[in-house]
Amino acid sequence: MRALLGRVSGEELRGARKIHTLTVAVLSAVPGLGTFAYIVAEPLRKNRPLLAVLLDEALRKIPFRLYERQHLAVLTCWFACSGPGLAPRMVKERWHLLRPHHLFAWVKESIGKLGAHLPMVAVILAVNVAALSVAGTVYLITTDGYPEPSAATFGEFGPIQSLKAGQLLLSGLAGYVLYHRFWSLPQADQRVDAPGSYFWILSGFGLVWLGIDDYFQIHEALGVVLEEGFGVTIPLLNNPDDIFVLGYGLVALTMVALFLGELLRSRASFPLLVTGVGFLVISLAVDFFATEGTSLAGVEDPTNLIGTGFILSAYLVKLREVSSELPVESEPALAGRLAA
Repeated sequence: MRALLGRVSGEELRGARKIHTLTVAVLSAVPGLGTFAYIVAEPLRKNRPLLAVLLDEALRKIPFRLYERQHLAVLTCWFACSGPGLAPRMVKERWHLLRPHHLFAWVKESIGKLGAHLPMVAVILAVNVAALSVAGTVYLITTDGYPEPSAATFGEFGPIQSLKAGQLLLSGLAGYVLYHRFWSLPQADQRVDAPGSYFWILSGFGLVWLGIDDYFQIHEALGVVLEEGFGVTIPLLNNPDDIFVLGYGLVALTMVALFLGELLRSRASFPLLVTGVGFLVISLAVDFFATEGTSLAGVEDPTNLIGTGFILSAYLVKLREVSSELPVESEPALAGRLAA
């Protein structure tokens, strides 16, 4: 009405329209949200420091003093000062690294940092390759051309599935231990890589869930409920449960996008992560689109297990790097602590 009376300028009206949107009106009607719905308005949504303050105030209300114990102030300060925007800036500033000679130098440096960890990585991958070789041989002998794998090889609760789930659980455990060891370092909250520690613990929890889901086939059971209970079918995908796997993938991509700038600092573990994700993407593509029973479908489990091995290697390499920075306790102090 004020605009109609000419008491509000066009610029002020446009600014008000950006704030008082239909989305804000709908969300504000939800019980418990109220004016908090204005956070989705464009002027507030793009104000990163303000969002960081709101996030910080919300995190402070978490019980059991988790805000202080888990150093969440570092996370909100990172979000306010640089946060997710750090990755695009780093990529933009370092696009020249994609040139062949720079890329070769980067790979050479990463391999150099991986040198001390290569025996461990080789053992993990050798175990996976050996398991696949034995399981593949048993599969060819026992199935007699039947397209479905037997439980003795790649089937439900079989050795390959157990090995894969176990490595996912180990990766998650490594992420948890890594996080706590990082925050045992002197002046950890002042380190430039402090925000990146949250990637390892958050993704670690995700990997633990993936291990449980993969072993007990939870997403497949939900897919059966969708298909048989509700008649849901997903175009272009083989099974309705693939929609849950896509959801996992979107969460993982969001995590990587948020912490990409921090991951690029981890020269030794980053190549292993990229390689592992690459194998997992191939495995998912085969699962989504390959016809079951064909030779192409047989690529799914090997690529999945090899990718999991690379993921586990990345987490263990990062854990070893952080552990190597822990202060060494002096012999008198250690003797006194043991005597006590």
